[in-house]
Amino acid sequence: MMGKRRGTIMVVDDRPEVRLFFEEALSLEGFTVAAVGSGYEALAALEKGRPDVIFLDLKMPGMDGIETLRRIKEKDARARVVIVTAYPDVETAREAMALGASDYLGKPCSLALLLQVADEHLGQLAVPPSRRA
Repeated sequence: MMGKRRGTIMVVDDRPEVRLFFEEALSLEGFTVAAVGSGYEALAALEKGRPDVIFLDLKMPGMDGIETLRRIKEKDARARVVIVTAYPDVETAREAMALGASDYLGKPCSLALLLQVADEHLGQLAVPPSRRA
């Protein structure tokens, strides 16, 4: 399906290798990808434009993913934010979903799953998103 996808994705992760993986993999699949290294950078980038989907890491120094999610939703309640974390747990998943996260994924996750989730949130698949912790 290379080159047929359309949409913009923001990746928020403090680890450069994770950002690079998301950027390269999703770009090769036809998405426009912007990657930032912190919640603060994400909020600044959102002042310039809203991506279709935001993949947001949970554990980051400074402003963590939960606080970043809270601030993103305050600015735009319709923002589609997918939490992606190497430390999934039920309580954090509940909190994130209560704050308006669109989905919750555990790391590592396959490229196929990332693409499926991106497509679902862009309305390119008829299958509704499911919980994946």
